[in-house]
Amino acid sequence: MANILLISYHFPPFNEVGCRRMYFWAKYLKKRGQSVIILTADTPDDNARNNFNVDLSFLEIHRERYFDIRRLVKKILKTQGPLSDGYNRSNKKTLKILFLKKILDIINVFFSSKGILFGYARCPTFSDQWFFSAYRKAKNIIKEKKIDVIITSFPPPVVNVLGYRLKKKFKNILWIQDFRDPWVRNTMHKGIWPFNFLEKYLERKSCKNADIITVVSDIWADWFKVDYSSKLKNIFVIKNGYDKESVDNIVSCSNHDEFIKVNEKKNLLHIGSLYKINDNIELIFRAIEEGRFQFEEYLRIVFYGAYETFAFLNGYMERYPKAKRIVQYKGFLSAEEVLRKESQADAFLLMKNNKNDGVIPMKVFEYMAFKKPIIGVCLTQSSYLGDILKKTGLGVFCGGDISRIEEALILVSTGEVKISPNNDFIEGFSREAQVKNLNYIIESRLNWGGFLSSSK
Repeated sequence: MANILLISYHFPPFNEVGCRRMYFWAKYLKKRGQSVIILTADTPDDNARNNFNVDLSFLEIHRERYFDIRRLVKKILKTQGPLSDGYNRSNKKTLKILFLKKILDIINVFFSSKGILFGYARCPTFSDQWFFSAYRKAKNIIKEKKIDVIITSFPPPVVNVLGYRLKKKFKNILWIQDFRDPWVRNTMHKGIWPFNFLEKYLERKSCKNADIITVVSDIWADWFKVDYSSKLKNIFVIKNGYDKESVDNIVSCSNHDEFIKVNEKKNLLHIGSLYKINDNIELIFRAIEEGRFQFEEYLRIVFYGAYETFAFLNGYMERYPKAKRIVQYKGFLSAEEVLRKESQADAFLLMKNNKNDGVIPMKVFEYMAFKKPIIGVCLTQSSYLGDILKKTGLGVFCGGDISRIEEALILVSTGEVKISPNNDFIEGFSREAQVKNLNYIIESRLNWGGFLSSSK
């Protein structure tokens, strides 16, 4: 049995997609007999996002608080803000808060697109301050618990820096550096000058000192092998996936007739945020608007996600009145509610461009688990994601062709979509199967690699 310290900035009950990977790693490593301790950040209070309701009782969790400017901003805006009771435009304090909020919104939109400050993907971020309290706590845990293995989960960058400093201090500990997203090669968040140069230096230092690098995509693995050829034998692909146990529990107790009782229309479901950089949702609106089929009688397309998703959809709803009667936005859901809605859907909508960037949205794996049709818009079989979806036997590929999109929507509406689920391939994406591979890597390196905690 190994003593493992898993370091992740976010962890349940915070409901963020990265939390799923780390939670299920901890869960199934524990089931395989490993001792797992969690070090995470005590992030700013956000009850709307603290709804990833999973069992944490079997884990020892350390939540380290630090001075986060976001807490201060939230506190300022919470009192006598423009949306509070008794709002009065003549109130000078309220006007100042309103002005501050507008400035902060502008800053947030710009810098979040770069992945910095309020974001988590690139340097600098407000989460960088977590390093100091986390480093002190990690050193104490390593010494007291005689840690053999450290697993760090990126993003944010502070986690990689933390892992690097701990590895330098405790040289005989096995360090696994996990990348849920690319860092320097991030295509969505490109960072900002001059910090790009610092990030290249930090990534190079951390990757060269890590004993094992794990990534979620074969394409990303190829990138790392090009950038860090000395680590060729130490780079492993452990894709994201779905938790079969959670899916089975939902299926066994879910009311599959819920949608039917409300309306006998077929339900095409989309989970998660929409991004202009990737998603051409207008194609769906055009296919409905320009087609002759009376979709309104047979189909509804339901979107769940952050409020920004509604703002994105709303612009198209006003321009396409026929589609407006079919498309619905239903808000942000907890992880459990997401699974319940997925179990009740007739088919899933996947908006993804054809770029071979190695990105597989987390929702895709849960779509796979329910073995229902996945309608791929802007996606063909030639892409990395398209090839995986083809192998599942669940994909319906429309590309950017309006007529093919309309045809796919008709098949969903009439219940005539043909799929051939490849059960063996799909089950390879279960969290338990993936952690089995991770556990083998850990045991192999500990037994054959000569790793022994310097704290012992």
